Amino acid sequence: MADLELKYAHLSNRDSPARKANREALREPIEEIQAEQADLQARATPPSGPPLQVAHPYAGGRPRRL
Repeated sequence: MADLELKYAHLSNRDSPARKANREALREPIEEIQAEQADLQARATPPSGPPLQVAHPYAGGRPRRL
């Protein structure tokens, strides 16, 4: 039983007041970054031409040694 307690000892302080305060302090900057990213994606222009055709290196089959 002691081994099991030691194995999961790091989980005992997951919801400590310090962690909760840290999460709250980071919430606003994270929301700002997410809003900026959403704005950038909304303003991004789609590509003007057809999608590029990229040949797969093994499209013709796997190369064989001679």
